[in-house]
Amino acid sequence: MRLFLGIIFGALLTIGGVYVADSSADGVEQRPMVNWDVVGQRLSELTSDMQVMWHDFTRQMTGPP
Repeated sequence: MRLFLGIIFGALLTIGGVYVADSSADGVEQRPMVNWDVVGQRLSELTSDMQVMWHDFTRQMTGPP
């Protein structure tokens, strides 16, 4: 259990660190490391796909209305 919590915490810490580095970039070159618009779009697509899959799964388990 600690292993999975450590993996999740490490991933969140990495993403948070990159976000902070991108948002506080100053100087001549202000190119972000991550294209956050694309990340947001992909995350939105992922959540909507997961909602559809969950709806289909629960409909199969309970039967059609």
